[in-house]
Parts: sequence; C-alpha cells; structure tokens
Amino acid sequence: MSIALHLPHSLKSSRRYVVGLLGVSALAVTLSATTTVDAETDATTTPAVAPLADADKKPTADANDKANANRPNRPARELPAFTPEREAAALTFVAAHHPELTPLLAGLKTSRPNEYQRAVRKLFADSERLAQNREFNPKHYELKLREWKLESRVQLLVARLTMGRTPKLEAELRTVLEEQLLVRRELLSVERDRMQNKVTALDQEINAIDADLAGAVTEQFNKALNSAGQKKPAAKAKSTAAPAAATPSNTAP
Repeated sequence: MSIALHLPHSLKSSRRYVVGLLGVSALAVTLSATTTVDAETDATTTPAVAPLADADKKPTADANDKANANRPNRPARELPAFTPEREAAALTFVAAHHPELTPLLAGLKTSRPNEYQRAVRKLFADSERLAQNREFNPKHYELKLREWKLESRVQLLVARLTMGRTPKLEAELRTVLEEQLLVRRELLSVERDRMQNKVTALDQEINAIDADLAGAVTEQFNKALNSAGQKKPAAKAKSTAAPAAATPSNTAP
C-alpha cells in the first residue's frame, strides 16, 4: 500500500513523494513489531497521513511492481533480481548510509519476506545508480547520496507518524524536508550550470558556421572523404620530372 504525503504541489512536482523504498505500510508494520506502542493512544491524536488499512494483508512483491507500473507519468523501472550477493551489497550500503534501517530490514525479512526481497532489490539498484554517479561526476554523487539519505529518513519518519503523531516527530520531519529541498536546490543549480555550458558550446559552433560557411563545408567535406578512406583532392599537380639533359654533340671541333 502506498501513502502519499500531503505536501505543497511544487514540492511534489520536483520530488517523488509517493513513498517507494520499503513502503510506509511495510515500515510501519515492521516498526510496530520491533517497538512497544500503546494501541490505545489518545483519541485526539490525528495521524499525519492516512491510517493503514488492512495492515494484516501482506502485499506481494508482484503486487507492488504492478502498482508502480500503473502510476501515471512514471515509467516502471525493472528492479534487478534478488540474489545473496546483491542482498549483502544492499545491506552494506544501508549500514554505511542509513544504519537505522538495518534492524527494520531484519524484522521485515522475518515477517514479510516478499516485501523484504523487493526492498533489497530497490536498495541495490539505488546503490548501483549512485556508484555510477561517483565514477563520472563525484560532486553530483555527493549531492545524490545526500538526497537519498534524506529521502530514506523522510520515509521512516512518515512511517513512525502513522503510528502516532507527536510534535517531536513533526518537527523532525519538517527539518528533514527543509534539508531535502536545499539539496534539491543544489542539484538544480548544478544541472542549470551544466546546461548553460552546453548552450555556450552550441552558440560557439553556430557562430563558427555563420562566420565561414564555405570553410566549414570544406572542413566537413574533407572529414567525410577521410572517413571513407579517400584522400582529399590535391591541387593541380606540378610536373616533377627533371628537364631532359642536353645531348652532347658528337661533332669534333
């Protein structure tokens, strides 16, 4: 079951606020199994998000994949298959970047193995995507990793708020959301600079063509011939033959 946060439209448009890592319901059920929660909380307490319905029904990984595929304007991404090696990599990633999830995943593995496997597949995919960022753009990687950490914390806080809304949790959620927006702003700024550099390079290429169209055509013509293994046309060849030597006279003086 997916639960959407009631956040400003501008925030929704720039971030994925339909929870998708473990799912709020899976996290909330796992939290309730690993922490002591008074079922008879104050009747005036209002949940931050819609209450969990049919919590005992355990959605399968296939059901979650179908739900993701049916969401509008969000093409489904095929997750990698579950393997022990990928499980180990995913758990190492979590231990390094959001250790608070580790005991929850352990509980999920026992109580909801299908949900657990899907979560591991998603975590492994995230770790691989971030690793590619680190290889090609270290600065972008740092920002994307911070974004992932904050998103993961948001999901965990929302799951806790479904179990009982408290001022402390609400304040923490607001703080994390503010950090998340600031990281998003940095990412947008980096992307804007990249696009501006691209526009500058395109302008330079356009100006070069405008300045000397004939020269540009000749350059491209020569490149086309070279790519086909042809030599560029030579200028009119000058005769390189040596002038014939004068025949010595055989007449005697």
